[in-house]
Amino acid sequence: MKKITLLLLLLSINVTFAQVLFEDDFDGSGPGLAGWTLYDEDGLTPNASVAQFTSAWIEADDFDNTGDVVAMSTSWYDPAGTSDDWMVTPAITLTGNAVLTWEEEAQDAGYPDGYEVRVSTTGNAVADFTDVVYSTTAASGAVWSTQSVDLTAYTGSTIYIAWRNNSTDQFVLMINNVSVEVPPAFDVAITSSGELQNQYTQIPLEQISSIGTNATIQNMQAGAVTNAIATVTVTDATNATVYTESSAPYSIAGNATQDVTFTGFTPTAVGTYSTTYTVTITEADGDATNNTFTTMDTVVTTNTYARDDNTVTGTLGIGAGTSGQLGQQFDVLVTEDISSVTFQLEDTNGELAGTTTYVTVWDMVGGVPNAIIAQTDPVTLVAGSNVYTAPIAVEPYTLAPGQYLVAIEEGAFNITLATTTQIFTPGTTWVNWPTNPNGTWSNNEDFNFNVSYLLRPNFQDENLSVDNFSINNITIGLFPNPASNMLTISNPNQEQLEQATITDITGRVVKTYNLNGTVENNTTIDVSSLSSASYFMTIKSNAGAVTKQLIID
Repeated sequence: MKKITLLLLLLSINVTFAQVLFEDDFDGSGPGLAGWTLYDEDGLTPNASVAQFTSAWIEADDFDNTGDVVAMSTSWYDPAGTSDDWMVTPAITLTGNAVLTWEEEAQDAGYPDGYEVRVSTTGNAVADFTDVVYSTTAASGAVWSTQSVDLTAYTGSTIYIAWRNNSTDQFVLMINNVSVEVPPAFDVAITSSGELQNQYTQIPLEQISSIGTNATIQNMQAGAVTNAIATVTVTDATNATVYTESSAPYSIAGNATQDVTFTGFTPTAVGTYSTTYTVTITEADGDATNNTFTTMDTVVTTNTYARDDNTVTGTLGIGAGTSGQLGQQFDVLVTEDISSVTFQLEDTNGELAGTTTYVTVWDMVGGVPNAIIAQTDPVTLVAGSNVYTAPIAVEPYTLAPGQYLVAIEEGAFNITLATTTQIFTPGTTWVNWPTNPNGTWSNNEDFNFNVSYLLRPNFQDENLSVDNFSINNITIGLFPNPASNMLTISNPNQEQLEQATITDITGRVVKTYNLNGTVENNTTIDVSSLSSASYFMTIKSNAGAVTKQLIID
């Protein structure tokens, strides 16, 4: 029995403003096979397993359980033979330079049917189809694939288009979403190749670089366009525009591209920023849907660096007793102190309770982890707790500009580090253990794991300047820590304390206190509204700002 593969790849279809001359999705958009002409030229009998093929082509569900109806033909006969089954469109008059598109799938990748597409300008009888415009010996196996043919040679003619299954002893060929369209005369699209920070979901303010710096205009059609102008706009969380810039006008040849660079915007405050690129041309753009491109939001935090979007889609570990490491690299652009690392484990059964782990910081040489340069204090894992923040053992540790790996250590137990697939950058996540078959540090994708870790370094920068404050050996204390209801800020040097801001481990501001320039040795604030968790408190003073870890129990 031939195996029926039920895998369907959902294709992304661009919405265009082309002139549609003919279309049929066999689900009601179009005439359906009742409006086509069918020819069974082989006269063979389908195998009993595909007895539903009572005609050369039939309409049926494509077995993906979504109710999608497609056109199907079989070449599985009893006795075996070669199919010669035709499916012919109604007459189509080409009023412009048209393009034919359709989707194909061989229902079983192990037995892929081949087929031809032919065009006739004289009639719809089999003998009329002398022009073969597309041919394959095997349709795309078990996944939908889009094919297209330029029909410019037939402009002004009335044509018929035929699909002919000409396979020998294969299985089932499926055709769907047939369309003949005249593309718009002019059409440009805009995209961006991205920037360093696009690989991160959260970036500390000190490490942010310019956003909105580059775009590419693509001329989607053969005709040249003039006065193509790209514009970048950056907005903040309130949707207020904080930066906009337009390019010079460009003339772009048909099917060519034009790279555009902008000065870009460098955030000076924490927050969420959205970058949008748009393009305009002098000519009437036939497809406005691709004239705008918006990048992933850039989240600027006080001190947290993250590659994850806080959406747990799985876990990853190496295996008990491996003494290995799992980590990911971060780019340090400006000298900054790392004070702690936050990580999330998924231990629903409490199997890790009572065990300990710690996080190491590695320098990198030649783009590969090299040696441990710092590590956190050990953390004892607790049943029912998933998120931990481990302070650097000798706090803080200064990181010069460069790339660094932050890795969790797996000892005598199988760590279950939370992972996400929502955002992933190849070459940035790492794993290693003594019996690694690659012999050294490897990327996650080397083992077919395209995931990022919920593993985040937290920074405290002694060169930080916030609201024109500069660090000058500020001594600030918090007690009790952990706290529950009231928290005291100690200020032995009697600096003027201006503001205290509490952020959670995702970098979100959860509480702000106005300290009104107090110089008291001790200032007490109410933290009773905060949930039990690990936080960071940034205290601004006339001499600068410091960030301390705060635990609410």
